[in-house]
Amino acid sequence: MSAIDWQELRRDLLRGGVAPKHVRRTIDELGAHYRDLKRQGIDEGLQEEEAAARAQRELGDVDTLRDEVLSKPELRSLPATYPRAFFLVAPVLAVLASFAIVIVSVLLLASSAGWIGGLEDGGELASWQKAAVEIWFFLNCYLVTPALALCVVAIARQRLIAPHWPAIGIVLLTVIGSGWAYNIAWPEGGGAGNFTLNWGFSFLPRAVRGFHDLQNFVQISITLLAAAAFWHYYDPHRVKFSSTY
Repeated sequence: MSAIDWQELRRDLLRGGVAPKHVRRTIDELGAHYRDLKRQGIDEGLQEEEAAARAQRELGDVDTLRDEVLSKPELRSLPATYPRAFFLVAPVLAVLASFAIVIVSVLLLASSAGWIGGLEDGGELASWQKAAVEIWFFLNCYLVTPALALCVVAIARQRLIAPHWPAIGIVLLTVIGSGWAYNIAWPEGGGAGNFTLNWGFSFLPRAVRGFHDLQNFVQISITLLAAAAFWHYYDPHRVKFSSTY
């Protein structure tokens, strides 16, 4: 067995900002080199313990190996290199983009299927068409934000990134993403229907927040609690790194 603590080296590289794929490749390459050195020593007539000790001396200690890898900026991950942009800006842009995609896709689908003209003439959509639109908006209003928050946690935990920027980003994402509400009134009896999509909270003026209720605060609470619980219980590094080096 190798006296090098590969798990410690792995964690040090991740904390230093090295991308997980480069960490895995580095550990594999160093492990292969260590095995080669050890095998060379045994072939030269050394005992296994002596060959292992010489291989470790030639390879270097954990601190030397870590510093050598960390000195290469091209191995750093984007979240570690640009934490504010990645954890503060990117999630907010993602949730805004998701709403834009939903609105545009529904409008394009309605236009191509002739729904818009049918609605204007007092026509009726099929039940499955109404359900598809309702589900599409429901998922975007109530599930996209929690999903993005959990993704932020997973990325930060996998890279052993300090929690301050991810936490601030999750709070910002949750506040912005949980303020959306929609209402669809399908046309009945020849009358016109309408669709509204607004953003706001009850502490904002009615003109700004629209007709929102406690569902926004419930969504904020659920999202933040889920993110906090996921951060606490999700530990991708809990299993001890094993090797036959």
